Amino acid sequence: INVGVAAVGVAGVNTVVKIQTIANTGGGTGDDAKAKTDAMAKIAAYAADSINNSVLTVADYEAVGVTGVDVANLNTVNAGVAATDATGVNTVAKIRKIADAGKAKVDAMAKITAYATDSTNNSAPDTTDYEAAGVTGVDAANLNAVNAGVAAANASDVNTVAKIQTIATVMAK
Repeated sequence: INVGVAAVGVAGVNTVVKIQTIANTGGGTGDDAKAKTDAMAKIAAYAADSINNSVLTVADYEAVGVTGVDVANLNTVNAGVAATDATGVNTVAKIRKIADAGKAKVDAMAKITAYATDSTNNSAPDTTDYEAAGVTGVDAANLNAVNAGVAAANASDVNTVAKIQTIATVMAK
């Protein structure tokens, strides 16, 4: 693994050493271990500095054994990786947790948008949908009011977390 100390710091180097150990004990062929090691190092580098490192791909996640990342949620998952540091992605379980949260966010946003588009034929979002989307302050006591606000909106009015948060804040009062 070619990762310089200056690029990722001591914690990053320790992460790379841990990654190498994980990859070497993961079974498979030498090529599999190298692909996993390379992908883990790429993910760690992206977490340490998402601006100056290559953007992660679906193949990077697949190489480390994380499934469920696709073109629909890749940017959201990558944002989750970028929001942490190298130690936040130093195990497959940690990467999987970020990927699962990214997928849940994309799914929740799609459900909220669908409800805004057609509240008659689409299921109403519940509190876990708003939470997964990153919207705060929605609870059982104000859920119906927030959903009424979403149902009265257009899809373009709920296409970002900030827009949904505004509706939730206003309707929850």
